[in-house]
Amino acid sequence: MFEDMTYENILEQLLKNVPSDVDKREGSIIFDTLSPAAIELANMYISLDIILNNAFAETAERNYLVLKAKELGLEPFSSTKAILKLDVIYRGKSENVVEGDKFILNNLTYTAIEKISFGSWKVECDTKGTVGNTQLGKCLPMRSIKDLLSANLTEVLIYGEEVEETEEFRKRYFKSINSNAFAGNRSDYIKKVKAINGVGQVRAVRAPKGGGSVKIIITDTENNVASEELIKEVKQVLDPSSFEGLGYGEAPIGHLVVVESVSKCSVNVSIKCESDGVLEKSKVEAIIKSYFDEVNENWEKKNSLKIYSAHIISRLLDIDEVIDVSSVSLNGYLKLESDSEIFILNSLEVVN
Repeated sequence: MFEDMTYENILEQLLKNVPSDVDKREGSIIFDTLSPAAIELANMYISLDIILNNAFAETAERNYLVLKAKELGLEPFSSTKAILKLDVIYRGKSENVVEGDKFILNNLTYTAIEKISFGSWKVECDTKGTVGNTQLGKCLPMRSIKDLLSANLTEVLIYGEEVEETEEFRKRYFKSINSNAFAGNRSDYIKKVKAINGVGQVRAVRAPKGGGSVKIIITDTENNVASEELIKEVKQVLDPSSFEGLGYGEAPIGHLVVVESVSKCSVNVSIKCESDGVLEKSKVEAIIKSYFDEVNENWEKKNSLKIYSAHIISRLLDIDEVIDVSSVSLNGYLKLESDSEIFILNSLEVVN
């Protein structure tokens, strides 16, 4: 808005207001007097432009976008800690791990927070963010635990997340403004479920068990099948099992909420191609998985997902060693029959 208010233009305007019989050349007294004022005025207009941009959500810097969003009750999602499953083996039949025990794997530590069953615990990574999702395997206790033979991290139950990025938060802000989320309608359910740590994509289905019931289908943040722990967490937030339909959760009174995970549709892929040199199977697998991920990312937006062999071929041709792709067989799976499934690569055969 103030692009034309530069030092040069401001100084020119100031000098125009000086009588013509006064020496206005560079180095003159009046020129040297007005020049510092022009610099300060130019800086003021730069500041005004920054203020103007920060007054609108579309152009605001993060801090001011957050302030703007707070007017609607929105804040960026904070970073969260990963929850994992720890399986322990003892020499005897005594459960000697207790809540608060810490374990270490490489450079990360984990704290036991809840017993699942004998020899099985929920542990929380002490470091926030996605780093807690990255490693499984044998870990060591940070204190001496009687009769403990081994401890292994075997599964990520709820994925840790990083702080919500500015542009993602900006999109969510505008989506919130433009949506019709209100009092338990579809948009309201999706908005509330997506705010739960570990949830990725969401679908809401009406009346799976008759009037007054709602089914929520979810993925985890990696667009994979949600763990039982995450499903329980979403159910607890929306409609606690002990008080179903009574309105003690986020769901309105009278709504019975059923929470399910997406299921996997396994796809066997066979590829015949001509290559120049040795074609590494891992490269092909990475290309196909990346394509499947792109398709799965649209699961909540589309009624059905489709895989196209032509799209796979075009991506395979980007591999340096691949000269030509004669055929791609998808084992007949080109379209999902269920609206609660996502694709996974089950097996891959590459024939040169």
